Amino acid sequence: TKAQRKPSPLLLENAADRLGVSTGRLLMVGDSILDLRAAHAAGAQAALVQWGYGHLTVPETLDAWRVATPAQLAARLHLQSAPCAQNT
Repeated sequence: TKAQRKPSPLLLENAADRLGVSTGRLLMVGDSILDLRAAHAAGAQAALVQWGYGHLTVPETLDAWRVATPAQLAARLHLQSAPCAQNT
């Protein structure tokens, strides 16, 4: 519904409820100003990715991580890339 569309925080609030965490523990990864506004409305952190469609229209003044590649995002999250385990 329209009430559930970004920049409404409802989707992030529902995700937090399902995960059993506060919205402050979430990271919204998106490519548009609507993604960042939804994160801020929910009290979540935000990461703006540069490989999406809307990142060029986001003002520099909005508080968000700005990442250029998936590898940069993983590094920021302190993730190591590892091959996926295959089902045998």
